[in-house]
Amino acid sequence: MNESILAQLNDIQTPEPVGVWPLAWGWWLIIAIVLILIAFTIYFIRQHIRLNKAKKQALKLLSDAQHLSPDDKVKSINQILKRVTLAYAPREAIAGLTGEQWAKWLNQFDNKAQISPALLSLTYQGQTTTQQAEEYFQQAKRWVTKVLPLTQRQLEKITNTSLETNEVSHNV
Repeated sequence: MNESILAQLNDIQTPEPVGVWPLAWGWWLIIAIVLILIAFTIYFIRQHIRLNKAKKQALKLLSDAQHLSPDDKVKSINQILKRVTLAYAPREAIAGLTGEQWAKWLNQFDNKAQISPALLSLTYQGQTTTQQAEEYFQQAKRWVTKVLPLTQRQLEKITNTSLETNEVSHNV
């Protein structure tokens, strides 16, 4: 009797192996999150590179200006500062600034990275000593390194200040 019951049994059928495809919704979620993180990372890296491009060029130009005569060095430093700030701030806020106004504009961003107005005025004078040129170089390099790139808040402050200045000049 036992043999007849055993004869009626069929072989054990193993289930088909579980395939990789289609993916479960959890895997799709992980893939989506990873792709979003990659996209944000690429975006922020590109922004960082774009924002620091002018700063990097300015530092290179400053190091190239090291080998100039003191008078040429001072003029070159001032030109580099103007060029690099024009890369970050609106032209109308910077282009017309000279002397004390230019020093005040540069020094409004960071108390630790100040540029002496006396050294800025060397651009318009002759007879610059090597020591003055070197001091101006160090201050300009520190300013570019610490202040740039300008933050969104600093840019808004610049825009608001230039708008107020334009309103006052139009009213006079």
